[in-house]
Amino acid sequence: MSAGVPAEGPEAIPTGYGVDRIVVMVKDPWWLYAYWEIQPATERAARSQLSPQEVAGLQTVLRVSDVTGLPYPGRPAHRSFDIGLSGLATSWFIQADAPDREFVVEIGLLTAGGRFLLLARSPRVRPPRFGP
Repeated sequence: MSAGVPAEGPEAIPTGYGVDRIVVMVKDPWWLYAYWEIQPATERAARSQLSPQEVAGLQTVLRVSDVTGLPYPGRPAHRSFDIGLSGLATSWFIQADAPDREFVVEIGLLTAGGRFLLLARSPRVRPPRFGP
């Protein structure tokens, strides 16, 4: 099946759109929701940059970065944390626990040595502040 072709019948929703992207939405002041699509060729290209020693322990992660007031990626984030993903995941709820802060979420490959290979980066999102 090619990108954009319905799964079954003319009314079916396509399984993908053939575009590398990650979309992040705000659920409430503490939670974000992300979904993504990464093409196999993109992941293969990233993996081809790895040395044989780096392949062992390789993990797909979401990197959640607090970039409030920063020209990211030009400057390092205030803080970031990684969420390890299972191989089949295409969406995730993220507990950011930081109302009224700006976040960027990246999906990538993380080696055991800490090297991060970016697959896709979301636009900024900002959960609302807590309270009236």
